[in-house]
Amino acid sequence: MYSGLKEKRTYKWIVRSVYAAEQIFQGSNLGEKKKEYVLSFLRSKGIKINEEQLNILIEAAVGKINLSKVEG
Repeated sequence: MYSGLKEKRTYKWIVRSVYAAEQIFQGSNLGEKKKEYVLSFLRSKGIKINEEQLNILIEAAVGKINLSKVEG
């Protein structure tokens, strides 16, 4: 896994790209499109991450987004 600053930057880009994917792809059953968008974006930033790490960080980002919606 990543360490320190690199991990924080990677997570920041994942959160931002997940927010963007949520705005671009609205509707049900679009999870794979959203995930591919996030992965493509990360690759464009030169971020290499394996599938397991990506899934964990996407879930954390989605949780953060959902929590912010509840908190308003």
